[in-house]
Amino acid sequence: MGLRSFFSRTGRLWPLSKSQRAAGTEQSRQEQSAVSDAQVLAAGVPRSSKEQSLERLERIENGFGNMVGHLEGINKHLQSFPEFVENQKHLTEQLLEHIRSTSAKDRRLIEAIERLPEETARQNKRLMYVISAVMGFVALVFILLVGLVIYIGYIRQ
Repeated sequence: MGLRSFFSRTGRLWPLSKSQRAAGTEQSRQEQSAVSDAQVLAAGVPRSSKEQSLERLERIENGFGNMVGHLEGINKHLQSFPEFVENQKHLTEQLLEHIRSTSAKDRRLIEAIERLPEETARQNKRLMYVISAVMGFVALVFILLVGLVIYIGYIRQ
């Protein structure tokens, strides 16, 4: 990242009129064409230590610019991180509540299933008592009817 691009980025902080911005844009275009012309002319000429230092400085500036970009990205992620953690905490609490309610329902179901054999045996006993009572009543009615038929047959004779 060159000094020009650094100042162009930071220049956004100060309000400029449209004419000043247009003049600045035109000036930067002229400077870029002058730099590219100088690079073409300097391609055949051996470099001095000053040029090498300038090239190193530009590479350092580019590296610094890349690092600033990475740090901006990291900063954005760090700014959104607390919100992400809060959302995860909320989802985890909802999941735990769901697991607890499901666990309680499962526990009640298991208790009901464990009581099922006892309840079945109790209901079978009641059913047997009812069937015995009905059978006893039917037997009593049958005996009474047989006795009545015999009595009627005895009276007719």
